[in-house]
Amino acid sequence: MTDTLQIATLDREWRLEYRNRRYLEHQTSEQLQERFEDLFRNAYFCGRDGRIYSKGDDTKWVRWMSHVLEELTLRMMRGPLLPKLTRYRNAARAAELWDKLKLNKNTYLLKFGESKYMRPLWEKGRLTVFPATKYDNPTLNEAIRDDELTLMQQSCRATINSLQDWRTGIRHDFDRPVPIIGPLKQETRYESNCYMACFGRRYEYRLFDDFGYDSCLVIREPQLFVERIRACMALAVPGWDFCAAAVSYRDPCHPTPTDDVLFSKHFRFTYQKEFRTVWEGPTRQGTLEPIPLDLGSLIDYCDLLVL
Repeated sequence: MTDTLQIATLDREWRLEYRNRRYLEHQTSEQLQERFEDLFRNAYFCGRDGRIYSKGDDTKWVRWMSHVLEELTLRMMRGPLLPKLTRYRNAARAAELWDKLKLNKNTYLLKFGESKYMRPLWEKGRLTVFPATKYDNPTLNEAIRDDELTLMQQSCRATINSLQDWRTGIRHDFDRPVPIIGPLKQETRYESNCYMACFGRRYEYRLFDDFGYDSCLVIREPQLFVERIRACMALAVPGWDFCAAAVSYRDPCHPTPTDDVLFSKHFRFTYQKEFRTVWEGPTRQGTLEPIPLDLGSLIDYCDLLVL
């Protein structure tokens, strides 16, 4: 675990590091506040007592928080406000439920939801698969709401080559890299629609409260479950491509080359450790209707946890 003295020493190093690459220079104060909150929510874990504790052995979040603080210092502005934290009222019950299962990490999948939907899923295998556009809805819980078809990234102090003359198509002799004033923003969009079903890969005591749900289906045999959902969807949407994989979490301020929009998310959701299944049509898709599936009873290899 990283102790307080080490963090203080590292904080000085991180602030000097940031001055050498001031990638937040053009962020608004509101964007800096939002970034700090996103980082803070990933920098802690929830104990079984419902209180939050520093992860300690993962300094990435603290390092990036130091960068935000240094940017505010350079602007001679006050530090960001700590986010209003959820009171994890259900942590003790969540811990009690989990203790009975004694499952190892990376051996299960999770599906959180309301008991009125989770119980029929457990007993009968009734699952509705929704289009990806369903999650881009302002009425949804902030832990769920996201534009799953768009990936935003930006570069600081980027350069571009001077453009060729639009009239002649000839590049000028002074063609050379030209620095951009401000961030270079890149939007990568999946120019269609698809079906998506999302699951968790790690049980955390905080998740009932974060999602606002009262139930969790624990899938003890993930391969069997994924194969069953794949087979059922193959009948519903024949000819569609299927893929299942863990989600990669990306920081838009530290861009990485990728066009894998469907399996990439903003780092603010990192604590959720998502695994998703995706179906892509053979042609460009517009509006899609939800698809109800009947997977058959899941009782033999799943457990239902209800608060």
